[in-house]
Amino acid sequence: MVVGIVVLSSTVAWADLSADRIWPMVPAGHEISMEDQLTDRLNEWGNLMGRHLDLMSHDVLAIRIDARRNRAHMRVGYGDTHYLSLQINGDFLFHDGLASVDARVDLSIRGHSIKLELPNFDVVPSTYGDNRYVEIRVPFFKRTF
Repeated sequence: MVVGIVVLSSTVAWADLSADRIWPMVPAGHEISMEDQLTDRLNEWGNLMGRHLDLMSHDVLAIRIDARRNRAHMRVGYGDTHYLSLQINGDFLFHDGLASVDARVDLSIRGHSIKLELPNFDVVPSTYGDNRYVEIRVPFFKRTF
């Protein structure tokens, strides 16, 4: 019985055999982060509830949520434009612990329509002592630079 041993020599130095060379880094994943997945699921759930609420309320109340962009839309109102209808639409932007609201009021009486654009205002939760309340901040002057 003949046993042969073959020895191969290499010009690679031991310094080149670092862990990064032997096991290259795992490529970065392109899947959506867990935070974004949860946000998307909450959006789906909120909008599904909004659709059910819209159907159950016979178009009196509608809510649409976009949690990824920190926005929401709400509509309250009912009526027939030939007789009497009232709708209040609001777009909400949530940032820095407050909600900026852009609201509109649509009123129709016997075929005559009035569209009222309300000034943008902020809604901020506050406390005084043990009491909680909501501040509505309406700007009298708008300044831009």
